[in-house]
Amino acid sequence: MKTILVPTDFSRTAENAGIYAATLAKQTGTEHIILFHAYVSSTIVTGDPMVPALNVFNINELKEAAEENLKRAAEELRQNLPAEIAIETLSEYGFLPDCLQNLCAGRSIDLVVMGISGEGSFQENFIGSNAINVAKHIHTPVIIVPNQAKAHSIKKIAVASDFKEVAENTPFNVIRKILEETSAELFVLNVDHNDRNRTESFEYEHMMLETFFEKYQPSVHLIDSPDFVGGINQFVEENNIDLVVMIPKKHGLFDSVFKRSHTKMLAFHAKVPLMVVHK
Repeated sequence: MKTILVPTDFSRTAENAGIYAATLAKQTGTEHIILFHAYVSSTIVTGDPMVPALNVFNINELKEAAEENLKRAAEELRQNLPAEIAIETLSEYGFLPDCLQNLCAGRSIDLVVMGISGEGSFQENFIGSNAINVAKHIHTPVIIVPNQAKAHSIKKIAVASDFKEVAENTPFNVIRKILEETSAELFVLNVDHNDRNRTESFEYEHMMLETFFEKYQPSVHLIDSPDFVGGINQFVEENNIDLVVMIPKKHGLFDSVFKRSHTKMLAFHAKVPLMVVHK
């Protein structure tokens, strides 16, 4: 890959994601890393509809602070990178998911790497995370790096699949690319319990998936677990998986509002980085 985009808020979580991105860049022959920061101004609401809200911070001051912090972050990241990998810093006024969506649409970005923040049920279920919002709304692949993940070369990749309409729903080219660039071993996981999600076409879809990934000799595992996240994490720990790939599917409005998606749950509870890839 040529370009990795690393959003940062200058936190330890973001710093850890940056180190992970640097390690991945060296492994994959990446040419260019962009450190990006989005900033917004705080406001004071007066309570009087005739008096406009007041900006607490001057926009120019915010921009200067962002650029100074980015410069410092780039200098720290440079220590983990060879000279041939270029580092660019970029800041923009706006909310992070919107800024990243525009940036990925306007530039050739191969991958976004970002940390995930927010622990505890309130943050997980109601506030969520910028990483989740970004992964949900942009089509560029996103790797979400949990705080506890340590940066090292990727040797084993696990792709989670429900074995439904595999040809239509699996972004094979993106997954093949990461496999080629890392030379990682491929595992394919299907998590179910008492075959409750098994369809008549299960064996056919299973065969299709193995055919598409035939070159990489995938190891296919059918995991019986009532807990999707728990089943994935147990397999990850037992088999020393370095990266889990999830392919989110679009649901109806009811599901999007009331159902906790597997991708979101896994992102908050994953033991290793999670790569979200849209078809």
